[in-house]
Formats: sequence, C-alpha cells, structure tokens
Amino acid sequence: MVSTLLRVALVLLLLFVAVSALGFLVGLVATIVEAVLTLVVLGALLYGGYWLLWGRGGSSV
Repeated sequence: MVSTLLRVALVLLLLFVAVSALGFLVGLVATIVEAVLTLVVLGALLYGGYWLLWGRGGSSV
C-alpha cells in the first residue's frame, strides 16, 4: 500500500517536472521568436525611413 502511494507520488512529481520543463521551453521559444520579429520589424522601419528620406531619386533634404 505504501509502496503504491510512493510510486504514484513519484509519477506525479515526474509529470509535474516534465510539464514545468515543457512550459519553460515554450516560453523560451516564444521569447526568442518575439525578439526576432521585433528586430525584423525595427529593421524594416529603419530601412523604410532611409528609403523615404534618401533612396528615392537622390533628392537632397
């Protein structure tokens, strides 16, 4: 009886650890993807501003 309860407790503990690790990895991947997308959008905005100011026909401001 006690052995069965210990086994169930160990399985639940391992399940909790696995779900926690999975949640951490999902959060890490989401953070990395968000950072990359932010950098891409920032680069596109900077490039668009550069193109608008200096790229069209070489007009001097």
